[in-house]
Amino acid sequence: MDSAGTIWAELRRRKVVRVAATYGVAAWLVIQVAETVFEPLLLPTWALTLVVVLAILGFPVAIALAWAFEITLAGVRKDPGMVKPPANEPAAAALPTAEATTSPPHASVAVLPFVDMSEAHDQGYFCDGVAEEILNSLTQVRGLSVAARTSSFQFKGQSGDIADIARRLNVAAVLEGSVRKSGERLRVTAQLVAAKDGFHLWSERFDVDAVDVFAVQERIAASIASALRVSLDPEDRALMLRGQTRSLEAYDYYLRGLSYFHAFSWRTMEYARQMFLKAIELDAGFGRAWAGLAYAAGYIYLYRQADESYRQEALDASARALECCDTSEGHTARGVALWLSKDYEPAVAEFRRALDINPGQYEALWLYGRLAHERGDYAKAAELWQRAATLNGDDYQAAMLLPQVFMALQQPDHAREWEERGLARALRHLDRHPDDVRAIYMSAVAYAELGQPEQARKAAERALRLEPDDGIVAYNLACMYATLDEPDTAVELLERAMLGGRINSAWLEHDATLAPLKGHPRFEVLLARLKSQAMAR
Repeated sequence: MDSAGTIWAELRRRKVVRVAATYGVAAWLVIQVAETVFEPLLLPTWALTLVVVLAILGFPVAIALAWAFEITLAGVRKDPGMVKPPANEPAAAALPTAEATTSPPHASVAVLPFVDMSEAHDQGYFCDGVAEEILNSLTQVRGLSVAARTSSFQFKGQSGDIADIARRLNVAAVLEGSVRKSGERLRVTAQLVAAKDGFHLWSERFDVDAVDVFAVQERIAASIASALRVSLDPEDRALMLRGQTRSLEAYDYYLRGLSYFHAFSWRTMEYARQMFLKAIELDAGFGRAWAGLAYAAGYIYLYRQADESYRQEALDASARALECCDTSEGHTARGVALWLSKDYEPAVAEFRRALDINPGQYEALWLYGRLAHERGDYAKAAELWQRAATLNGDDYQAAMLLPQVFMALQQPDHAREWEERGLARALRHLDRHPDDVRAIYMSAVAYAELGQPEQARKAAERALRLEPDDGIVAYNLACMYATLDEPDTAVELLERAMLGGRINSAWLEHDATLAPLKGHPRFEVLLARLKSQAMAR
């Protein structure tokens, strides 16, 4: 697209053209009314001139406001495009653009969260689940590129232009839809929209019994593959159905569990675990629910509570998931459970198998990278996290961990590049999710490493206000203070992290951001104690 076309597209996206036209009509009407009524009211002749001058002066103000702010159903808010990322953040590193990337593959699609059209508007988790299951089914279709869930689901609740969303996700088509659930009846509406012209490639409405939602999801996925001219053979169809249930009640609990899991807070992770257990109780052959339980138990053990019962539950649940079906999610869950058990080589084999089945599974790349880092294999961690960060252009987590592996590899230029990219992504994420404490404390570390101590301390204070007793928050802020050359404060936070949560001694030992603490007496005592505890387990 040439520069003129790019400017025109941006003016349309920000609704500047619409505002200009609306303002022109409104100003003309005001002047006409003034011309009609001012004379009978015996107002001085300069009053009409003043109205005309004010209308002219107001025009550039309206245009400037339209450029800087977005008018939405929720009110006027600052346009996300106006949030300036740190210097040198390439646009393609976060949200691909037409200018920064090649044209999207013809067979590529993004699945947006479905809108809840139920009367009580209390089925959001169900609508998200329907869309996510369609997305998961599409990832099984060979030859079809599917935008990652975390990328496409960021647009939940937004009424953005489809062409702009497709451009940002670098896909050729976008699936949007809605669900209306009333008792045991469902109305599912879905439409596949082409990015280049906004035309519908396919659309359909399904009025079915709720128990038929599985057939609807399969039909939608198959219709999308057909519309994008991707062949769907029997093996692909079989892959779509792996790990699924036919119990509507079990499925409902599973979707509730997913909604809690994706919130990724230490409080909601236990809720997710309980929902997965409910789903399994209703259908013991529900492979995806077993995988979800393994994920939830593993995350609780890794990040919150080093209770052996959680580690064992992750092992047992991941084994049952693979007994039910051979899925990428099941192998990733098994990899996590084996990793937590320090059974590294089998864990690596499970992650590799997960990526063989689905090379684009973000969780497998992200978690396999964490295992590699824990073992001190920085080159492998860098490879996996770069793949994860590229696959999901909005992901800030892998992007913000890459600097420490590049620091360990003595590649400071790459470390700074990813520090800037990661911070830009985190700031964009916080614009949409201002209370995401993980994005806040990781931003604090990035600010410190980029030489911005005031912003780092502000972010640290904000994270502590939100989660004052969280050990993971304390650990990451220790990294920040170590970078700011305040070792005593850093060690105090590490000691607090031991009391308020769990510190992984292997991770700590290989964490390059804590290198300034090496040789500090209290840090060495702390590290020795952690190693002793790890050996005792």
